[in-house]
Amino acid sequence: MFPQSLEETTAFVERQLVKKGTPDEGVFVISLRDDPGLEYMGAVGFHGISWRDRHCELGIVIGREDLLGQGLGTEAIRLALGFAFNFLNMHKVNLTVFEYNERGYRCYLKCGFKEEGRIREQRFYNGRYWDVIMMGITREEFAAGAHSESYCVKRS
Repeated sequence: MFPQSLEETTAFVERQLVKKGTPDEGVFVISLRDDPGLEYMGAVGFHGISWRDRHCELGIVIGREDLLGQGLGTEAIRLALGFAFNFLNMHKVNLTVFEYNERGYRCYLKCGFKEEGRIREQRFYNGRYWDVIMMGITREEFAAGAHSESYCVKRS
């Protein structure tokens, strides 16, 4: 909710690196592919994994404003979806996005998510109330998308 300090962000990354993972979540660090130091750019992961019903909630954050709008989030989401469907055997991935996050909303649509509903005027931000938008994508929708081929991780 509030901007994180460098110390808080560092502590978060360190917790993710040493944590063995809980059965209902998994978070991955995002870094630039050709950065030898693997500098932290953000994180993408799954929360509330339901192994029985085979669905989870996607969460993503890009922590550097200078990298927004360059496709990093789109690539990270598509890689994460390939992992969710092909390795975790999920049937569906859900997410929520605030109505004012237009960039995120467009990114999710580009990745194949579909709007499934809204909770009207649920979030107060910058002097007004905004909707919370619920979105989802199924394994079949991801597989049918033109983008899925290059992001499907195949088991050998």
